[in-house]
Amino acid sequence: GILLYEVYSRKDPYEGEDPKEVLRQVADPTINKRPPCPAVCPGQVEYLMSDCLAADPDKRPSFEELDQRLKRANASTLEPGEVLHSLQQLKKEKLALRRSNELLFEVFPKHIATALSQGRKVEPEQRDLVTIFFSDIVG
Repeated sequence: GILLYEVYSRKDPYEGEDPKEVLRQVADPTINKRPPCPAVCPGQVEYLMSDCLAADPDKRPSFEELDQRLKRANASTLEPGEVLHSLQQLKKEKLALRRSNELLFEVFPKHIATALSQGRKVEPEQRDLVTIFFSDIVG
């Protein structure tokens, strides 16, 4: 179910959320936190994703059943070529993100790199002997 979400949304399912809190909510059957089905997801895939993310593990399809359901699904609905392309694109995007984060943490102090990787504004810091100025040159 999570893989189907990633393929069709091209996002991490709980992006920007606290991992510990997400795990707690996913594991708590009263909350049953699951990612929403992407709007671009075909109907058959939406049902499959929903079944795969069922709160009760006994109600989730087995891999054999998944295989059978995917084989029975209309190929034009699933657009396998696009799914493969999406998987490849997702892999490239994750690799690029990982490389950019590695570079951030090599170049900047940890607290600055963390803020930048989370998209937060980094305020200038002033020290008695050194001032660090961050500037963005446009144009």
